[in-house]
Amino acid sequence: MISLNREKRGHFNRLRAASHVEADLALLKSIDPNHSLIVKPSGKDQKYADDVLYALLSLTNDCDIVSFRRQFAKAKLQKAHTETLKKRFADYIAKVEVEKAIDIKLLIDKISEGLLLVVTPVLPVGEEIFPAEIEIFSIDNEKFDIRLTAEAVIAREAAAKLKKEQGEAERKRLEAESAANVLAEKESELDEKEEELLNKESDLEDKEIELSKKEDRLDEKEAELAVKETDLKNKSAIEKKSVSKKKSTRK
Repeated sequence: MISLNREKRGHFNRLRAASHVEADLALLKSIDPNHSLIVKPSGKDQKYADDVLYALLSLTNDCDIVSFRRQFAKAKLQKAHTETLKKRFADYIAKVEVEKAIDIKLLIDKISEGLLLVVTPVLPVGEEIFPAEIEIFSIDNEKFDIRLTAEAVIAREAAAKLKKEQGEAERKRLEAESAANVLAEKESELDEKEEELLNKESDLEDKEIELSKKEDRLDEKEAELAVKETDLKNKSAIEKKSVSKKKSTRK
């Protein structure tokens, strides 16, 4: 084992603690993956922790060790919080009614309480969201989104497409119905006009018949007048002849 100088021995005494062995070992792995302490741990926990720390101080400085321990502890805490968050989410979803829309704000408050994590809803605005439609998605170590599952997105897109198609079909049906009603009204108007025209034609035929009868009666009267006129002419001629004969006899 490489000996440490006085300054590093001071750092060793200040930093030694079995509780940090996991972090120190991770740092040692990142610096020297083939180190013997990684391949074959030695002794009891404190002895092993001291050996790992001693090895680290021979490879790096105390500031890097302290910084790594903090980052490691933070990452470990975040991992624990993440596991807690996911478990709370799964438990909450399992307990709520499947067919009832979920209160997303209440869900976030429940699952993130006491955790050093940020949970943000990335969901359709103004729409009901159901338990089976959502999942929790990690953005980074501290941030999470609650979003629709891929299946839910596909299902909602299909439903929206179907609704649009049904709406379009209904619009076309109403347009066709309206056009049919307009056509029926026009046909009714045409039938009324046709009936009115037929009535007028019938009236005209009646008037023509009546006129024809009047013409026939007029012809009859003209014929009667002609006969009478002829009779008058004949009588006048006879009377003239008679008068003429009387005059001849007197002479």
